[in-house]
Amino acid sequence: MTNASDVQSSLQSTFPGAVLESRVESERRLWATIDPQKIVDVCRHMRDKLAFDHYSGAGGVDWIARNEMEVVEIMASHGAHQVVAMLKVKTPRDNPSVKSLTGLFWNANWYEREAWEMFGINFEGHPELYPLLLGDELVGSWPWRKDFKGYPDLTTGQRAVEVHTAGGYTEYRIPPTPAEIEAGTVPK
Repeated sequence: MTNASDVQSSLQSTFPGAVLESRVESERRLWATIDPQKIVDVCRHMRDKLAFDHYSGAGGVDWIARNEMEVVEIMASHGAHQVVAMLKVKTPRDNPSVKSLTGLFWNANWYEREAWEMFGINFEGHPELYPLLLGDELVGSWPWRKDFKGYPDLTTGQRAVEVHTAGGYTEYRIPPTPAEIEAGTVPK
């Protein structure tokens, strides 16, 4: 039975220098940071040679203090073994771009479109990077980046107001319009 250590060893021996960091969290969980130029080859190897038959998704991470972003690719197997691998690819924050996995996994299409739309991460070779979730007026505003200042109020042109809660969270609220206050449709 394949375990996370077996996968880690296979990647390190097949792609010397491409696994920049890695750790085995448990018998079934592997984290690895992969050289951005090798991510497609590593994922192809995992699919074709290590029986990772399920692309579970991708997510973006904004490391504003380090001026970089990460794409985390999540791969698993639905039969041969129970290892889940999270593969991180780092990219500069000012022009984030990584290679697309749409040529390997059909469902990478939507995950990559979401990360492009919400974080501004380009996916080189993606066949159709166009908006998936946002309306036209918000495309290019990258609302999941840590420095996002809030959604515009399309009726007044105002942006949301940043409010820090007692629990330490940041919330964004759009102040009520004078007409809403006059009509009594908002709490005082």
